[in-house]
Amino acid sequence: LSDPTEQILKKAILLFNSDKLGDSLVVLNEILGKTKTNNVALLYKTKIFTQKQEFQEALLCVNAILKSEPENIEAIECASELALKTGNYEDALSLTDQLLLQSPLSQPILEQKSQVLSILGRHEESGQICMGILQSDETNVSVLYQLGKTHLILNNYDKAIDYFDHALKNKPHDSEIIY
Repeated sequence: LSDPTEQILKKAILLFNSDKLGDSLVVLNEILGKTKTNNVALLYKTKIFTQKQEFQEALLCVNAILKSEPENIEAIECASELALKTGNYEDALSLTDQLLLQSPLSQPILEQKSQVLSILGRHEESGQICMGILQSDETNVSVLYQLGKTHLILNNYDKAIDYFDHALKNKPHDSEIIY
């Protein structure tokens, strides 16, 4: 092959998919030693470091992708998840907003935004997003739970209990909701 990078990358992905993270990382580093801007290799390194809970290393990789390709949705999703895990909640909110620009009605992204807003103490905004989600899916357990937590924080105990009860009707053995 004139450019064996693609075949080497396939090998790294196969190793990753076979849970041979260390071997995959060696191959990915080999690729990145030749070309620093292979975003697929960087994305897989991000995934490996995330699985190994080495979040700062993962952030370095995903940030390298976003510098060269700021609209890369998969990289933005990884960066958002990593921002949450590392406590960079303002960054997580900003990245979540970027994702919502691409798909404004995505329920999982809206749920994530609601959770980040709640963490940031913006409970009213969080609750509004949850209420919007419930209009289209009134059995969404995670949203009902989030609303229960929001009302608990705001000392609206009766409403909190109502939302927790409603969530338990849909998922009666969930220990987190019961707690």
